[in-house]
Amino acid sequence: VIVWFANSNAWKIKSRLHDNKNFNNIVIQHGLQPSATYYSTIIYLTTWLLNYLLLDYLLLDYYLLLNNFIMSKISIIAAVDRRMGIGYQNKLLFWLPNDLKRFKALTTGNTIVLSTNPATNFPWAEVFPSLEAALQSCHEKEHVYIIGGETVYRQAIELADELCLTEIDNEAPQADAFFPAIDPQIWHKKSKEVHLADEKHLCSYSFVDYIKEL
Repeated sequence: VIVWFANSNAWKIKSRLHDNKNFNNIVIQHGLQPSATYYSTIIYLTTWLLNYLLLDYLLLDYYLLLNNFIMSKISIIAAVDRRMGIGYQNKLLFWLPNDLKRFKALTTGNTIVLSTNPATNFPWAEVFPSLEAALQSCHEKEHVYIIGGETVYRQAIELADELCLTEIDNEAPQADAFFPAIDPQIWHKKSKEVHLADEKHLCSYSFVDYIKEL
């Protein structure tokens, strides 16, 4: 299954999931200060109870919004050079047959998500207006692979559970798309498989998997 979103400038999920300022204001602004009188105390407690119920309702709605993301496993797959470059003019920086084989082995039978490219057209793909909408369409326990490009990677890295990278021991002469920085405080290196250059691969490379630290 392939899903993609049509607008690379769409509202980022980070803004929806992590900006709690407005969410908190909804709850805080409804409270009444307690009074010394009996009736004012009753009014205060009633208002507090209503706020408590409202908070439960909002948290439930918030949980339902995130439910698909929580249940689905989200992996990001990419090939990066020494500068974290991933492409130039919508093309890969290096031709590595083993990297393509790994990509096929990991993604076959799973869902892949990518941004649209005017030069490509997949008639069997589902198109969504944003990455958020694409991920919400995925079923629970579905393994989703984010395959680019740069804007999608930047939006998805905070939601991802795993990074499956091919780290190329070389620097492309030109690159106009880059993978986001990998924070070592968040991402732990799970495995690394080193491959030396050969007749089919002009530079050495490594398959490196990262998992998110809880």
